[in-house]
Amino acid sequence: MANPPVAPDVAQVLKHNRTLLYRHIATRLALAMVLLAVPFVAHLVGWTPLCPRSVSRPPCSC
Repeated sequence: MANPPVAPDVAQVLKHNRTLLYRHIATRLALAMVLLAVPFVAHLVGWTPLCPRSVSRPPCSC
């Protein structure tokens, strides 16, 4: 019969999982900051969205 695999050290697994969690949180925060900064940077550069509210429409002839 083959020997069963040796169980990993619990403290080492918990430390590794905690490191992955912190990396995941840092990545999510960095992505959120970038996505929140995009409209502000676009406004500072002078870009304006071409949405129907920003375009003046002729009066309705109903």
